Parts: sequence; C-alpha cells; structure tokens
Amino acid sequence: MSDPAQTTSQIQHELLAEVQAELHRRTTSMVTRKVPPTPPPAAGDDRDFVTPLILAGLLSCLALLAGTGIGISLGYAPSMDDASASLDWMQRAGLAGTLVRGLHWHAANLLVALCGAYLFWLLWRGLYRRPMQWRWWRACLLLGLVVAFSLTGQFLPYDQNALHGTAIRMGYVAEAPLVGGLLRDMATGGALGTAALARFFSIHTLILPVLALMLLRWMWADAKPQGALWPVLAVALSVVAVCMVASLVVAAPLGLQGDVGESYPQARPEWFALPLYTLMKLLPPGLLHLLALFAPPLLGGLALAGLPYADRQSDQPTRLLRPLRIAALVGVISFAGLCIVTVMQDYQAQAGWFAQDDLEDLMGQMGRRNAALGHSTQPLPASAHLPARDTRELARRLAGLYVKDIAESDKPQWDQWAQELADKADALLTTTAETERRKLRTEMRKICADCHKLHADDEISLEPKLPQAQTKADPPKLPDPPKLLPLLDAAKLAGLMPTKLEDRDLKSTRRLMSRAKSNLRDLLRSAGQATGDATGKPEQSWLDLTEDARLFGAMQEQNKGTHPDTAKWQAAMKDLNAALQAVKDAKQGTEAGEKLDAVGKTCDACHKQGDWGEPFDWLYADLKVR
Repeated sequence: MSDPAQTTSQIQHELLAEVQAELHRRTTSMVTRKVPPTPPPAAGDDRDFVTPLILAGLLSCLALLAGTGIGISLGYAPSMDDASASLDWMQRAGLAGTLVRGLHWHAANLLVALCGAYLFWLLWRGLYRRPMQWRWWRACLLLGLVVAFSLTGQFLPYDQNALHGTAIRMGYVAEAPLVGGLLRDMATGGALGTAALARFFSIHTLILPVLALMLLRWMWADAKPQGALWPVLAVALSVVAVCMVASLVVAAPLGLQGDVGESYPQARPEWFALPLYTLMKLLPPGLLHLLALFAPPLLGGLALAGLPYADRQSDQPTRLLRPLRIAALVGVISFAGLCIVTVMQDYQAQAGWFAQDDLEDLMGQMGRRNAALGHSTQPLPASAHLPARDTRELARRLAGLYVKDIAESDKPQWDQWAQELADKADALLTTTAETERRKLRTEMRKICADCHKLHADDEISLEPKLPQAQTKADPPKLPDPPKLLPLLDAAKLAGLMPTKLEDRDLKSTRRLMSRAKSNLRDLLRSAGQATGDATGKPEQSWLDLTEDARLFGAMQEQNKGTHPDTAKWQAAMKDLNAALQAVKDAKQGTEAGEKLDAVGKTCDACHKQGDWGEPFDWLYADLKVR
C-alpha cells in the first residue's frame, strides 16, 4: 500500500506540471496576483510635501487680505459719490495707503492662482479619493469662496471698469432661465448704485469672511507638515515679499468715476474669467451662448464635487486617475489658450488693456467734467470732487498726447499746461474754502482756454451755461419746409457712396455718434425742421447716417457695459433702420420731416433716461432748434 502523503505530493506535482504546460502554451511564464491599488497618502504624509507648501502660501495670502481689508474698510465709503473718492484719498495719503491697497489687490489675484494650483495638485496625486475626500471638498469650497470674494470686491472701487464690468456680469446673470432677473435684482437692488454697493460691501466684508473662517478651521490641520518647518515658513515669507514688491512696482488700478452714461469698451473681466469671456465673444447669441455661459461652471462644479463618489464606484480606481490627469492638463491648456485669444485680439486691435488714449475722446471726457463743475459764478456742486479727480487723471494722460500737426516747439508748453491742470484739479480736491475753490476752477478753465486758442480747430465754449432763467426767449423761427418735392433724389443716391471713415472712428462709439448727430441735423435742416444751413446734400447725409446705423449694430459687444441686453440693442437697431428707410420712401419734404421724428425717437430711447437709463449729451429735440 502506497504512502498517502507521497501520493498527494505526486498529484500536486502533476497538476502543477499541467498548469505550467498550459501557461507555456499561452506564452505566459508565471501566475501573477492582482495587487490592490496603493492608498493615497494620509494627511501630513512625508510623501506629500507639496500640499503643506501650497497651503502655507494660501494661508499667507488670506492673512494679508484680512489685514489689508480691515485697513481699507476703515476709510472706505460704500456710496456712489464717495467709493472711488475714498480709495483715491487713501492712495494719495502716502505710501502706506498705496501699499495697503496694493497688497490687497495683488494678494487677491495670487490667492486665486494658488487655489487653482492646490486643486490641480490634489487631483494629480489622486487625493480626492477616500479617505481624503473631505480635504478635496474643502479645496473646492475654498476656490468657490475666493471667486465670490473677487467678484464682489471688483465692484467696490466703483470706477469705470468696476461699474461696466459688473453691469456686464449682471446682464449675464439675468439671462439665466426663470430665476435670472430675480437673482440680478437681489444682488443689485434694481440698479448699480449705492444700494448695490452696500450689498456687495456687506457680502464681501461680513458674509464671505465668516464662511472662510469656518472653512479654515479644518484647513489649518491640512497645512501641518510632518517634517521640517522651515520650508513652510520660507513659502509664507516669500508670498508676503512677492506681494510687497508687486505693490511697490504696480499700484492697484483705480480709473475714472463710474458712469453708466459714458461708454467704456475697455471693460474686461478678471483674468480667471477670461476663458468664459472669450467664449461669449466667439459664440453667436442664442442657445449656444446660453449653454456656454452656464453649462461649464455648473457641470464643472458638479464633476469636482462628485469625484470621490465616482472613484468609489469604479472597479479600477487606479485606471481612473490617468484620464483625470489628462483631462486636467487639457483643461489648463484650454484655459491658457482662451486667455491668449482675448489678449492677442486686444493687442492687435489696441483695445481693452492695450487701448490707447484718443485725443478727441479724452477732450470730450474733460469737457463733460468741466460742465459738471458748473458755472464760475455759481457755488461748486456737492459732488465736485468727482469731476475734479477725473480731470486730474485725464490731464495726466493728456501729457504726451498731442494734437495733429503740433509744432515741436509747442510740445513742452502743451505738457506744461497738462501738468498745471492736473495740479490745479488736485488742489481743488483738498481745498475747502469756497473762494479758493472758485479761483482754482477759474484757473483751470483759463489753462484750457489758452490751450484751445493755440491748438483747437473749433471754437469750444469752456464755460457751462448758467441755469435757465425764468423768462424764455421766443423760439427761433424755422424756415419754410419743402412741400412738394421729395427730400431725397433717388438718382443722386444711386451714384453716391458712404463717406469713408478712419480706423479710429470705426472703433469709437462716441466718434461715430458725433457723426450721426451731424448727419441727422443736416437732414433736419434740409427738411426745414431745424434752423441753419446744411453742410452737405441730404442724399449724402442720409447715406452716411444709414452707414452709421449699420456700424452701430456691430458695436453691441463693446457697449455691453451700458447696454447688456442684446435683444433690446438689436431691436433698437432694427427700428432705426426701418425709420431711415421710411425717410427715403417719403414722397414729399414735409412727409420726410415727419418721418425723421421716428428716427429721433429711436435715438432718444437710448440716449435719454428711458428703458435703458443712459443719460447722454444731446437729444433729438435739441437738434431741431439749433
């Protein structure tokens, strides 16, 4: 009888030989066991030394923002008339004020970048998987809070970029289905004025900081390193040093006083919102526009929040990490590419950040500030500090920007006048004695008058009109209109072409508006609806005005700060073109004059305080009596 143990051993050897033969037949030489995926490093693991360093930079930025934010809030006044003025006063008070606001601005931009880098690093290392899911969710919430801080803080300076940029964003919010209008009204109180400033200021300084402190209670533990402490301290000090140097080199921007009635095509969003801004420019209005506006943020947020659940449900978690890394790299490259598209477009068109001052536009802006200061015989208005500050900034930009064909010998005098005007306007900001303030205002206008006498092509009145007297003069008598003949000759129209415009006129809404005003006035004079002689033939004026209307239709993008409603803009352009066609079809001069009233009504719907609430420097009724 054979030994049972020996028999069992022989059977095992025989089975093993059969398995090896089968494996050899299948070109496989050994049996491998599936190794479970390596779990992610725990919090504070030495293998994850990058996370504490990034969090040290984040916490340093937050500390800088908290300290400088308290300093700014001590002098900031959240109202339309005082918001930009209070920040300007802070920056003029000395190096400390400039440094405090500069640190706040640069630290805010760096914080957004560090939050993005932190989220990218956690995704790259797979630290969104259990048991690290709470760290991942805290990083996502922190990024959301930082973006909210930035969006609410951008409005607080209430300069042109802040006002028009926020108007564009609120217009986008209003496009949200069902709740868009309600959300916009809840955020702004119905208009971008003092009420909206107070709400944004409260959210920025009260609600968001409380939420951030609640979140930082747990993030502080994430930042604790297991190894040496000196790398963490080095990163924190480096962040402070970088922000300090940047604040000394590049001051926080503060533009002219916000005015919704003055177009500002240079308005651009924050750098991290540039990709979305680029998509809005590239896609046509409609469903695609709406999807691009809301789908990426919503779907991206849901995807980030659901990653820990997706990984838990995957049979091969390690295989999920590689496609996520590829998606993250594609996302970063796409983000950079869309940013570069807008930057390059602005660079080529000399728009946005690369916009250069135009002398005529700058003079027009200075003229409106001059009118806001009132007549020299009248006391200065209570809000005189706003046009005075703007005049100072505009005068500084005027230096080195010369009129056409200026003699080289006159350029030093031009720059001297610009500097003197800036100095007088700056003194007007700080002087409280009414006598001295009137003297400064008179001296400012004398500087402007001397410059205009030497260089201006047209006679410009630098003294605003006195308040209207109680007794009114008789209105001027209008000429007898042509009754039988048509205003426009079809044969003459067929042989004419629109007057060619310069490139700078094509890029400036205000320049084009000035030409449209002149053409409309000439048509009124030709139709007997206004005093004075027309400067050209009515056919040429009508043709040029029609071309102006066509160009206006293509300018909605650069005027979104004033008119964010695309549908309303397009409807206005349609009405304007229809009114102009009716003028052309009129059989008699008197009928054409009546049809011009429809053209003027369309213009006034945009210019006067109506549905869009935009004040402007001329109305249709003004043209009919000039």
